[in-house]
Amino acid sequence: MVGQVQMDSHRAAAAVSKAALRTSEYLGLKQKEFAHIVGVSPTKASHLWASEYQLNPSIKSEWENSILLIRLFTSLDAILGEREAARTWLRGENTALGDSPFNLIQSVEGLVHVINYLDASVNSL
Repeated sequence: MVGQVQMDSHRAAAAVSKAALRTSEYLGLKQKEFAHIVGVSPTKASHLWASEYQLNPSIKSEWENSILLIRLFTSLDAILGEREAARTWLRGENTALGDSPFNLIQSVEGLVHVINYLDASVNSL
């Protein structure tokens, strides 16, 4: 049973790490920006990009922030469906949010706020 839990944890770490990297690429985030948003050191982000590190489910902040960033991507992709449009939206001013989404996602509270805004937009489609 312990071996199965470790294997499941390893699979989850691999899946979330891969999804977080794809999300970062889709959104046009630089490693340093990704590191700040997710809450990992720039060195860990570099190792993640080089496939030498996986996000760790036991490090609650990096794990949960990565999941939130992936949620942002899935909602944004459902609304816009295009990488360039998503990148433009992320960096552009948003009067409904009161700032650019990129500036807001620099904090966990802002990340959650942007996700809630996107989720409400998806639900109104």
